[in-house]
Amino acid sequence: MSNKTALRSGNGNRTTTPPAARKSPLLLHRLSWLLMAIFLWLVWRLASLVPVDRVSAFGCRIARIFGPFLPKHQKIADNLAIAFPEKSNEEIEALTRDSWGSFGKVFAEYPHLDTIIVREASERLEIVVKGDIQSIRDGSKPAVFVEPHLANWELAASVARIFGIPLTVIYNPEANPWVTEMLQRKRSVLGCKFVANSEGLRPLVRELSHGRSIGFLIDRRVDSGEFVPFFGREALMTVGPARLALKFGCPLIPVRIERLRGARFTVTVHEPIEPDEAGADDFEKAMHMTRKVYALFETWIRERPDQWFCPKRMWPKPPKPSSR
Repeated sequence: MSNKTALRSGNGNRTTTPPAARKSPLLLHRLSWLLMAIFLWLVWRLASLVPVDRVSAFGCRIARIFGPFLPKHQKIADNLAIAFPEKSNEEIEALTRDSWGSFGKVFAEYPHLDTIIVREASERLEIVVKGDIQSIRDGSKPAVFVEPHLANWELAASVARIFGIPLTVIYNPEANPWVTEMLQRKRSVLGCKFVANSEGLRPLVRELSHGRSIGFLIDRRVDSGEFVPFFGREALMTVGPARLALKFGCPLIPVRIERLRGARFTVTVHEPIEPDEAGADDFEKAMHMTRKVYALFETWIRERPDQWFCPKRMWPKPPKPSSR
């Protein structure tokens, strides 16, 4: 049989698809990726020429205008409607635009991460530490840090930079490899290592074994996760951070980012989450710790829902009504 793909037409005759025709969609896809990356480079290049507070406000305005036309808009609105059932449709729509505005600020601030966390950190970052992290600072033990997508979530790594904590952050690569590379270049000023979540558990075990703390963003649905209460509904969430913390005897520490005004923030390092069920096995302890983490996240989001960005469906779809 030849290397051409054999098909049958509607009249039963065999037809073939030339290799060039089969490759063209892939080439078009790569071209669209390249054009997107070039556009992003131009936007960030221009943004780098504008003071950070001004460009952050501009990013907010643009995202509030164009975000509602994007496919993710309905998912954000659906999530917020489930989280805040007491709000009217008009209030949910306004809150969804606020969420887009918050994302627009984060997007516009990428070229200025160095300004926020290094050159003007004393003016733009207020670090509040509620627990004792001295043992983490002096290298006695690593920690597992967790946070939601609130305000500018990239700034959580600034805690490790300021306190000299060796940190490895787990990230989700974009589908566009050029965009992923550009994002990682912007994040390089955070002073931490990065591990893609697609690499699995082994590199995280290695990092903790070598005394490096690890950081997770965990307010997204994880289809392989466990059901955890979140805003009064069961959501599939990861239990991995809690299980790693228990396995290595590390503190599980939530971190909250709050935007104050412009590109100024409070970064709060909370006390470690401890399991209450002394007699339970490790899985039950991890589940209990995870429930406490998401209860804390829920409190933060209720206080500042406009700063939460949630573009992925959080809760299982309701069952379809029976046709009977």
